Amino acid sequence: MSQPPTARPVRESLLAAARDLADAAAGRHPAHDAVRGAALAIEFHLDTLARGLARGQIEARLRSRAEAIQADLNRALEKLWAVDAALRQGGVESARLAELATTVRALGETEIDLVLEEFRSLGALD
Repeated sequence: MSQPPTARPVRESLLAAARDLADAAAGRHPAHDAVRGAALAIEFHLDTLARGLARGQIEARLRSRAEAIQADLNRALEKLWAVDAALRQGGVESARLAELATTVRALGETEIDLVLEEFRSLGALD
């Protein structure tokens, strides 16, 4: 039984959301759940990134990369909303879900690279 959207837990991992989208493209996961889960994950990351940028918590030399990731997350969220609307109207081609999976996976990897770079610059990683 599907939970109402307000009760659905937020999946914080973009990589897990991308995996769900890929599974939905292959017919192994409900498309609507995968799209909604990915949208929630992106919204979570957008919020976290926006707070970090607003508070000056991201190093100045990494700020432009963070802003570019933020813009890419916004574009991906818009695509997810469009797919969600299309799903409510009927259906979506699996290729469109697979493309979203690739996009969300790339965003997750890009964001991880940014975080690792920040940790390296702080001396937290050698």
